[in-house]
Amino acid sequence: MFKVHVEPAELLLEDCRAGANGWLRVSLAGAAGGVEIEKIASAPDERPDAHFAAVHAVYGVYSLLSGPYLAVIADARVIGSGPSSEKIYCALELELIPVSAAAHRSFFKHASPREQKDEREYVRMLQSVVASRTFYFSYDYDLTLSAQRRATTSAKLPLWQRAEEDFFWNKPLLGAFVAAGDLHNWIVPVISGFVKVMKKCDVNGMRCDVLFFTRRSWRRVGTRFNVRGVDKDGCVANFCETEVLLVKPTRAVCSYVQVRGSIPLYWDQMVTLKYMPRTRYAFSGSNESIVDWNELAFRAHMDNIIQRYGHVTVVNLIDRAGASKTVRDQAQLGTAFAKYAKKYNQQSRAPDALPLAAAFGASPPGLGHSPKNRSAQSSPSSGAQSPDSEGRMVNRQKGVFRVNCMDNLDRTNVVMSLFARRCTLQSLGLHDDAHVLESPYAAFELVFKNAWADNADYVSKMYAGTGALKTDFTRTGKRTLSGALQDGVNSVTRYYLNNFADGVRQDAYDLLVGNFVPDKRDESPFSFQQQHSLVACLLELALVGLVLVGVSVSLRPDEELATRVRDGVLASLALFATTGYLILKKGVLRSLGRRYVCKPAFSSTGYIKRKET
Repeated sequence: MFKVHVEPAELLLEDCRAGANGWLRVSLAGAAGGVEIEKIASAPDERPDAHFAAVHAVYGVYSLLSGPYLAVIADARVIGSGPSSEKIYCALELELIPVSAAAHRSFFKHASPREQKDEREYVRMLQSVVASRTFYFSYDYDLTLSAQRRATTSAKLPLWQRAEEDFFWNKPLLGAFVAAGDLHNWIVPVISGFVKVMKKCDVNGMRCDVLFFTRRSWRRVGTRFNVRGVDKDGCVANFCETEVLLVKPTRAVCSYVQVRGSIPLYWDQMVTLKYMPRTRYAFSGSNESIVDWNELAFRAHMDNIIQRYGHVTVVNLIDRAGASKTVRDQAQLGTAFAKYAKKYNQQSRAPDALPLAAAFGASPPGLGHSPKNRSAQSSPSSGAQSPDSEGRMVNRQKGVFRVNCMDNLDRTNVVMSLFARRCTLQSLGLHDDAHVLESPYAAFELVFKNAWADNADYVSKMYAGTGALKTDFTRTGKRTLSGALQDGVNSVTRYYLNNFADGVRQDAYDLLVGNFVPDKRDESPFSFQQQHSLVACLLELALVGLVLVGVSVSLRPDEELATRVRDGVLASLALFATTGYLILKKGVLRSLGRRYVCKPAFSSTGYIKRKET
């Protein structure tokens, strides 16, 4: 726990954790709007009117229109403990405290109404992301690292210095703390994703602790249709590392890691009100450029994950068979993925086996309903690694599955759950090939499947806005009517959010990780944001309908009024149905559709800059 003491022109931070007795002064650094942080040797004299806030951790520093804020985790709850009883917290509330209360008051006294409104909106957006309850931290346990990487990283380093930067969400906001030097105890790494701890689970008579960790990368953070594919640094959308960690009664630890992420090529799906937007793949190479930008980005991505995880087996689950244009577009993207994977293998100079193996194809029939499902029976890379009770490595995991579908959510969750379940049982010596979808260990099956389905829902909510589809299969091993109905509800909800809400959510993510920094010298970004919405769309349709009814009434004065009104209403409904079919199903009238969707206001969505064919 920490305390933030609010002074008129500065903040004083107190470390209240057991055994700690440190103080920091956070103040403005000159007229540039920066922050200066320095240690204080002793506690300052307390003023009678002093105000303080008890907080759990420092998240970072944000520079908004009124000046810098210290972002702190104001509320959190313990959700479990690590293998050695380290407490793990879920962040519940982010509070932004102005570094200079006097400067903050001055801003709201002199700023325009537009600036004041924008400032409050920035604060609200930051708080809304953390309020999603998908952010976690620990003072003693490095949540950014898998058990294997933790065992092979020097424990002498401070917690934040040995953290995996891709999953260290508040690292971009801690520059002032890092620059101040020797503030290791004040820097608490925060991850985004999913953490679940289940104590003393019965596995064939053994009482084991089972821990789930999903770590989401902040590098190419975004929402479903606003961020797809890869960037020039090889970072892909919705990249997540999922670890299932098993603590045996002997306190030995078994860990199994998999990753997911968007197809590492330049592609997008621009929202236009169409139910399933057109998949657009950016061709590169001989016809457009001497440089194959797709190949460079693909190589950067694969080099990165091979360096981190070792051997990589790609499992690509996008649709490859079908006559519809949607499936043909996806198949084209899948073919390109396979082409670059093959080229990568051919150019690899690995001394032994090729570093990248590819298992391309459509999703498993029936999502793995067949007990002979090939994917489920594949060797899970090199198996889980198992440090002993003293932390020594007994067996290393030498590679990972990299699983993806279009969204890296629904089908991906199902297949990853099969791999993880198999390897977890295998680490206990309990797996055999006769039990691909079920095992004789009912208590373990219930705990594991429900935890994995919860994990699937969390990852899906972060990217697509709703829980995952097909979680009834993950929980029960079969599709159910209630599950199909819930999938329908989630699909409709996704459609609404992806078209009419995700622009704002994308802005919140960009603000949170520092991709966008407000500047009062610039015009308000919200003034550029599309003001049209679903309500505006419905109102305009209603107006068109009234016009049609009016025309019907006025053109045939000899007929009864009820007949003319009825015909006008029917004509309106026919027009609406035809327009809806053309936009939602066929994707025509794209410019009209783009008029109503909610677009990000802060930064480019990364849509491919080329004419759509």
